[in-house]
Amino acid sequence: MKLYRFNLKEKINQNDENLIMILGSFESLHLGHFSLIKKAKEIQNIEEDKNWKIALLMFKNPIRNGKMSDKKLLQLKVRAITLANLEIDYLYAIEDVEEIMKIDAEKFVEILEKNNVKKVVCGEDFRFGFSRKGDINLLKNYFETHIVELKKISENKISSTLINELILDGKIKEANELLIENYAIITNFDRLKFTFSESLNLPKKGIYLVNCVIKDYEFHGLSLIGLNENICYLFDLEFVISKHEEVYMEFLDSLRFIETKKDDGIFEEDIENAKKYFLQKK
Repeated sequence: MKLYRFNLKEKINQNDENLIMILGSFESLHLGHFSLIKKAKEIQNIEEDKNWKIALLMFKNPIRNGKMSDKKLLQLKVRAITLANLEIDYLYAIEDVEEIMKIDAEKFVEILEKNNVKKVVCGEDFRFGFSRKGDINLLKNYFETHIVELKKISENKISSTLINELILDGKIKEANELLIENYAIITNFDRLKFTFSESLNLPKKGIYLVNCVIKDYEFHGLSLIGLNENICYLFDLEFVISKHEEVYMEFLDSLRFIETKKDDGIFEEDIENAKKYFLQKK
């Protein structure tokens, strides 16, 4: 998969390949988004001409209530890894979110046409352009447009907003059930201490069961998101991790939450409970 920083001015699709464009905000990548990707792949497989590629347009930072938010659920790189695993051909990441919020809906359509977009896949509630005036009816005037029904759970729309709320409440298992891949962050370790990017919404203070991928090796363990610091405890780790080494930390479930300083630490009971959890998963 190729990742492009999309500035809305330059033509990115220089090969003049026919694009099937998946549209949405994609702050997270949940089961509703998976339905969009699945539909795009079905369309691609029907085409006899192999010059059709699937592209996905996403915002680097989310838009909430018509404004760009400083906080997001998943880092761009985490989302890109998931999309690469799903074999998306191109990812267009819009960095200047404020600029696209000012663009007329018709201008946005022109940008898509300039990049050889021929078919569009989006959800039934997709809106775009200044004041969100663009909708699926406008898209249908210019592209072969495929609309995917909203995914719901208990009559509620599966959305990044819902998943954000679950993560903030520490309900990792429930959030993972709605995500394409488990909730994860990319960070660095300094003697197994780690930090969250300031742009991320943090899970509730507590102890979490995690898998960490370091140098292509996966380790089970648990992570403390504490009152003053964050620490990871990994089983069977036999080498020193450079503080420059990226760590992909996948959250599996919550073990317990931290309310007071007395609870703020990884204790022997936590380690034993984590061992039992991973043994049951084997």
